[in-house]
Amino acid sequence: MVVAITEGMGEVAHKLRSMGYCVVKFGEYKNRIDAVVYTSGQLAEIHPVSTNFVGTDGILMINAKGKTIGEIDNFLKRKVWSGDM
Repeated sequence: MVVAITEGMGEVAHKLRSMGYCVVKFGEYKNRIDAVVYTSGQLAEIHPVSTNFVGTDGILMINAKGKTIGEIDNFLKRKVWSGDM
């Protein structure tokens, strides 16, 4: 699973990589992504048309604010949306 991480989430990226996820920087990776992990303040920066969302079966959006790495991992494994603002 390819997980895009927004700016300033280095610790989350490191932990997800250690769990076996392919973690890329949101907006820089030019291939299809399966999920975006962001914090609520960064949601406005995510523009589906300018990324590789188009033509996919959907994209999993995970708001990491207030969530543990275990919760994020669970959302990714279950492919459950978490859009808490």
